[in-house]
Amino acid sequence: MYLECYHPSDQLTAPGLFGIPLGTHGLDEAIHCINVDGPSLGQARRLGNLYTRFRPQQHEPERKIPKWLRPGDIPGSRTHPASDPQAEASDAKEVVRDIVTVDAHELFSQLATSAYLGKREPRRGLLQSTVPVTDSTIRVWRDWLKRMCESRSFSDESTIVVHREVQATTELVSGIGTAEHPDPSKDPNVLWANTRHNDVGIKFKVVKRKQRAAAIPLMYASDVELPVSYEVEFEEVYIRTGHLVLSLEEHAEKNINATGKAVIFGAWTGSPPAGG
Repeated sequence: MYLECYHPSDQLTAPGLFGIPLGTHGLDEAIHCINVDGPSLGQARRLGNLYTRFRPQQHEPERKIPKWLRPGDIPGSRTHPASDPQAEASDAKEVVRDIVTVDAHELFSQLATSAYLGKREPRRGLLQSTVPVTDSTIRVWRDWLKRMCESRSFSDESTIVVHREVQATTELVSGIGTAEHPDPSKDPNVLWANTRHNDVGIKFKVVKRKQRAAAIPLMYASDVELPVSYEVEFEEVYIRTGHLVLSLEEHAEKNINATGKAVIFGAWTGSPPAGG
């Protein structure tokens, strides 16, 4: 999955992101229940509440080309590529961070969000086809940034680190599963795009508030009078599984209905066709 999420003013300079699929929690259990109990209205509702998860990162992973390994290169050995300490360092560099700024006298900032599925050729790696998923806007509210910020400061600029315990909601994904995968629609860290039924959402982690170089007035009526900037981290992208399936089906239907006719522009050197 390819993702673009940026402030509208950064449209020409914002880098594109890549989403690593993390799976669809609860899908196997739902299919097992359908096979055992048979299809029902309740099962269809459970399938509609499933979300497919993606982890955003800065670069698309390189295509893996099969190669011969030396004798003894087994997982866990010193010479195996997975034991390379630089692999963990590269994973840390792939963490996506951005600065969200809310101007003075504004209650929220906006992030233009677009996502699409891409398929590459197996040999040359060229992007062969794309399926649009969403083209919408996410509103980031000033109060939400303040509440979710993990670090604050006293008046003497010393840092306060706020630790929050993750409360597992009793309403889990589609009513099945464990507390490790709660319902994304109940997660306060997830901001949803302005689409119906919470089809696309991004889970953010507000790391810290950025100090502005401009002088802060000594007296002000409320925080709304001041511009604020926060450093946020993109943790996960949630897309409703049913929305993904419908997008793929719509794309396949358009390809089937294509006429296959093409108009060729070029110089004609032979005799003109009869009746022309």
